Amino acid sequence: MNRLSNLYVRLDRWQDSVDLRIRDADLQPTDTPMTLNAVWGKAISEQDWDGAQPYIIRANRLLASQGDKADPHDVTYMKLLPVFKDSSQGDIQQAHAKLIEVERPSNKKDLMSFELGVFREVFGKFREADKHFHELSNEESFDDAQWLRLTARGESRPLKPPGPESDAPPEFPPFPNPIDPRWPVVVEMVRQGMVSEVEEALRAARPFPAPIAEGEVALAREETAKAFPLFEGGLKAMLPWPVVIFFQGTHSLARAYEKQGKLEDALRILKQAADEKGRAYSFPWGSEGLQLNWQRNQLQLRSPLPEDGPRHGSREGRR
Repeated sequence: MNRLSNLYVRLDRWQDSVDLRIRDADLQPTDTPMTLNAVWGKAISEQDWDGAQPYIIRANRLLASQGDKADPHDVTYMKLLPVFKDSSQGDIQQAHAKLIEVERPSNKKDLMSFELGVFREVFGKFREADKHFHELSNEESFDDAQWLRLTARGESRPLKPPGPESDAPPEFPPFPNPIDPRWPVVVEMVRQGMVSEVEEALRAARPFPAPIAEGEVALAREETAKAFPLFEGGLKAMLPWPVVIFFQGTHSLARAYEKQGKLEDALRILKQAADEKGRAYSFPWGSEGLQLNWQRNQLQLRSPLPEDGPRHGSREGRR
């Protein structure tokens, strides 16, 4: 079933993947990963927190029964779920208070520093996020933190390698090889001029679509007319499951519309992303969200129109 779910994702059938994960959990109620997938599917993707409650209760019971053998990633996921719920519903003060409670030393010992750092990004607390990332001892997780800071936050200064004895100069890890064109790092590669490498990855990935990466390449090649439908279609397909590259694509498309003077379209795309922040648990609405909000606010200042209504006489206004 996991293979089929992942195949749906590769085919841009994100909602089918969500539906399948929930059905799997109903068929195997004692399976912890499947139950966690159902928690995510109901609470995050479908935004049905009431419908998610049976899965949330079951997941917590399964993890409690496993004791010290429970996967710390799963434990961290469930501990941070109430934080995410409050933040996605706009109660930032309550979410922050819950995060501080989770971070207490007595509660933190079984939790994962990477996930805690990501949630600090939610609140724009980048210094605190980096403190958690500095605690990472696993090299792969540390590289993931480096890429998150670069692709989501736009942070150009790499982290110092973990360990008090490390004398190695801070640097970003090399770009991955081979490249999956659905990874957020491909957007950064295009922005750094590595267009040919990304085009090669796109050819290797066929017949599976990667519309956001293709849109980035089209923009880099100044093929704007080709880029617009790629971004629009790719973003629409990802609405049930907006991962990092969804927000990167939003930023790029809104900028492209802005450059052509299409402020209404730019604001529409930015609002679409803001409306989906409650589904962004795999990449919490943090630093990228702050950038998109800033971009949106700047466009609203320039736009002569209220954001919640189309121009009188426009096609939308005539329907």
